[in-house]
Amino acid sequence: MLYVRTAEDWPPGKVLLRDTALTLFAERGVDGVSVRDVASAAGVSPGLVVHHFGTKDALRQAVDDHVFGLMETMLEAAASELDPGQMAGPDAGGLAAGIAGLFAQYLPPDSPVPAYVRRLLMSGDAGRALFRRWFDMTVAMIHAWTATGLLRPTSDPEAMAAFLLLNDLAVFLMRDQVTEVLGVDPMGEGIERWSRVVMETYAGGVLAPPPGGAAGAAHPQADD
Repeated sequence: MLYVRTAEDWPPGKVLLRDTALTLFAERGVDGVSVRDVASAAGVSPGLVVHHFGTKDALRQAVDDHVFGLMETMLEAAASELDPGQMAGPDAGGLAAGIAGLFAQYLPPDSPVPAYVRRLLMSGDAGRALFRRWFDMTVAMIHAWTATGLLRPTSDPEAMAAFLLLNDLAVFLMRDQVTEVLGVDPMGEGIERWSRVVMETYAGGVLAPPPGGAAGAAHPQADD
């Protein structure tokens, strides 16, 4: 599991309040949680929450900053561990299955982070900011992996990044529906099954070559 150090070296009590808020926000949504609720769940007085964070908005910002930092840490860790040979086989790591795979690989099963991120993505400015950060990181990774030969060159890295993110977020946001139709949780016990199909799709493609066509016709290269 990952350890994400707070920028301010917060005392344990402040970290507890942030993590308690994260859990409650994930369960009920930010609007359904008060400062008093956070204090009660943490076993402290509301005044202590105010002492550490000042306002509920500041507490939410602390939660968002923590989750954003955790996501970036997971992406960096997965990228640093990536072996080019993994990308061609069925046993690819968490990065192969995108965001869902990262959560399954780096977070405990009972982590409130996935549920909170789902709520966050459907919210206003915070959700857009999170998507933008993921998008920028994905574009950067596409350029880096293309340079090392992991990815086939593309004429439009930005559109590819958006496409990959949409694929990731679709299963993430519709996790319950996917679990129902497959009979396994793609972010839980079904992660290996999901990762295998993701890699088959990305590495081999979906469309068959046209009759009589070249084997590579389904995979056009970017223009020089």
